[in-house]
Amino acid sequence: MAVTKEFKRILLDEDKKHLSKIVNQIEKFRPLLQKLKEKFEGLDLGMLTDEVYQELVSQGSKRLAQEHLKNLNAQCEKAGITSQIIKEGFYKTSQDQINQLNDVLGKLKNLRPIDISSATNFNVPALRPTDIYYSQKRDLFMVGPEQKEKLLEKYCRVYIETEKEKTAVTALENLVKAYNEFTSITDGSLLRFYGLKSLSSFVVDHIEINAGNRAANNKVEVLKEAKVKSKDLVLAMV
Repeated sequence: MAVTKEFKRILLDEDKKHLSKIVNQIEKFRPLLQKLKEKFEGLDLGMLTDEVYQELVSQGSKRLAQEHLKNLNAQCEKAGITSQIIKEGFYKTSQDQINQLNDVLGKLKNLRPIDISSATNFNVPALRPTDIYYSQKRDLFMVGPEQKEKLLEKYCRVYIETEKEKTAVTALENLVKAYNEFTSITDGSLLRFYGLKSLSSFVVDHIEINAGNRAANNKVEVLKEAKVKSKDLVLAMV
């Protein structure tokens, strides 16, 4: 029995401009990110680290709030504070601090950093708080190299993933080459033919595959349409 060789996918397109549109959204987050840092460090649980930041934006503050309360109880015990009234005052202040942290967290998670109604933002995904990295050394929130690589892979790259897709893309490239050669030798003198106009429109609209709209998912369908358009061209020129 023949063993089917696994197809090694081929990178077809990588859209760095699309990545920039995603990464630049971090500026909308900065005020809330700074508030988050201040509210966390106000709990006296140490300085903010990326590990703590990722826990906050992915899991919430529950574990850290419990740790804060545990530390508060230990401090009261160490200081010999037995008055329930005094303890309740401390607990109220503590809970207020946690509520403020949770309020910032909620705003951070609900923030929409991009205007999806704008035509220039069509198909641009929104940056998420989990896509952001906190560098304690630089005291800076950023989209680091690791996060950029993940965003590139998820949103900005198109791969040929099967032999059928490889064949389809090759056919499309040949179609573009033939079209360019045809227009160069006719010097535009045959542009009155409707079929040629149809093919020209097809080339502009469909052959320039870009990662932003994930056109790779339709490579086979695009090839089928190309064949139809090519037939239209031939018929129009007969």
